[in-house]
Amino acid sequence: MMKRPLLRHPLQRRMVVPALLLAVSLPLTFLGWPHWSEWQSDLWMAVLLATQSVICLKLGLALCRYIASR
Repeated sequence: MMKRPLLRHPLQRRMVVPALLLAVSLPLTFLGWPHWSEWQSDLWMAVLLATQSVICLKLGLALCRYIASR
């Protein structure tokens, strides 16, 4: 008996990495090192939030393409 692959559609496979990056980066948003200065913490937060915004945008576009292709 042949098993069907879990991620059949190419767009489903393309969404895996951004989703994993988002899942890993969300908890990191609230972490910082105690010895960091205020500006280092702010920079860390800005970089993570910008990265998460781009990932969410890519996931949203990929999801729209997936829905449109069905």
